[in-house]
Amino acid sequence: MGSATGSELPPADWYPDGNVFGQERWWNGGAWTEHTRTAQRLAPVQARPGAVTSGACPRCGSTDTATLKMIVANGTTRGTTRGTTTGWVDGNGGQPGHTATFTTTQRTTTLTAAAREASPPRKRRNGVALIIIGIAIGGFGGWIGYALAADRIGSAVMDVGAPAIIGAVLVLWGTMLALLSEATYNRDEYPNALARWSRSWQCQRCGAEFEL
Repeated sequence: MGSATGSELPPADWYPDGNVFGQERWWNGGAWTEHTRTAQRLAPVQARPGAVTSGACPRCGSTDTATLKMIVANGTTRGTTRGTTTGWVDGNGGQPGHTATFTTTQRTTTLTAAAREASPPRKRRNGVALIIIGIAIGGFGGWIGYALAADRIGSAVMDVGAPAIIGAVLVLWGTMLALLSEATYNRDEYPNALARWSRSWQCQRCGAEFEL
């Protein structure tokens, strides 16, 4: 990697290595050095007070910038894939059943590494928590049904044991707290995070992100 020339050189800092993906190389202000490191996502950089909102990078001054929306749009490819599957078809009108081959169509979405890195924030949805609640409620309901059918509520409590019941209650309580935390984030923080993403840019020269 040779040294750069020109009247306006970027300041000394770590910059993406054009020869190795996912690696940064140290620029000493006048030439590239042999020092490298694993690429790190830079924290968002606020635009300078009074700066012209033209999309120029406030870190290195480069105009080779793009909005995060544009990066995601340009790096997203949507299509369909077609395949075949074999299944059983029940007979009709006294006819015997048989196997048949069906054509399947599946929609696909492919993102480049840059598009994934610049993707917008998402709402938090913890499906695992809902599954845990469902299993706990179903198990508890089944145990109650068994105890009632056997007419042994008191002995069933002793069979299962108070520690197991307390543990189930604690699991449900913790799961409900997690769901409440997610609901609070989706209501209070997610809209602001999405708004910041919508007005964010990324420098294609040094990799800095900044808001306009």
